[in-house]
Amino acid sequence: MQPAIETKKAVQTVRKGQSPFQLALKRFMKNKMALVGLGFLILIIFVSVGAPLFTDHDPSYSDLYNVDAEPSSTHLLGTNDSGQDVFARLLYGGRISLLIGFITMLLTVAIGGFLGALAGYYGGWLDMIVMRVTDILLTLPTTLTVLFLTAIFQTDEWVLIIALAVTTWPNTARIIRGEFLSLREQEYILSAKAIGCSGTRIIFRHMLPNTLAPLVVNATLLVAVMITVESALSFLGFGVPPTVPTWGNMLKEAQDISVLTDQPWLWIPPGLLVTLTVLSINFIGDGLRDAFDTKATRR
Repeated sequence: MQPAIETKKAVQTVRKGQSPFQLALKRFMKNKMALVGLGFLILIIFVSVGAPLFTDHDPSYSDLYNVDAEPSSTHLLGTNDSGQDVFARLLYGGRISLLIGFITMLLTVAIGGFLGALAGYYGGWLDMIVMRVTDILLTLPTTLTVLFLTAIFQTDEWVLIIALAVTTWPNTARIIRGEFLSLREQEYILSAKAIGCSGTRIIFRHMLPNTLAPLVVNATLLVAVMITVESALSFLGFGVPPTVPTWGNMLKEAQDISVLTDQPWLWIPPGLLVTLTVLSINFIGDGLRDAFDTKATRR
């Protein structure tokens, strides 16, 4: 009885003409935690991008006559030891932290997806070279490698983005390679080869669209990881320059025990935003993973 019911549902789905992405979107919209995470992330992006709408203070301006001020109507979260408005740095800092997260994710997916696709489709010596480079990079501690690269070059947000992308693409490459190894033996791929389709056309027209599900899930989770890594590196003093407002730099300013005990408004807001942002992105990633899972409907 149960197989008959599932077959009937499948037939009804086909009649409605719903694509796999429409079905995935429908399943995603049923995931309440994913929707909450998406709503919070949109709110954070809006507040960060529209920071001038919420504060008139310049995050880099130092008012030396108003240092370490407590929260007030003028400075909602007070000022730091340089006289800079903490609320303005919190809003503008979200721009840099999110920028690093998303740009690093795009570069990582581009590099890892491209190399993984080539290795998985062509195989042979190309696959061997890509996988050996991947194995070497995976044996290196990511944080220490990034610290080494940022110590050699002049540190700014773009150096940090490139260093993170160069050290984190192997995981994406392995995922895409595994998907391509499975897909290249499918009948429609063999048929495309038989009628003379070029390798480039097969990769970009027939195979990549079928790897979007794991790629999107991996990309989403990469954003959360990159934001966390940026905060950790900035906290250690090897990330974005201290003059640039980021959530990590704001946490770095709170290393003093007196700040931790007497000025909680300096470190609780950025720490809370990092935690909630990463958590919301993880919720979105979990929702996307369940949405793209073809077995989710049966469960």
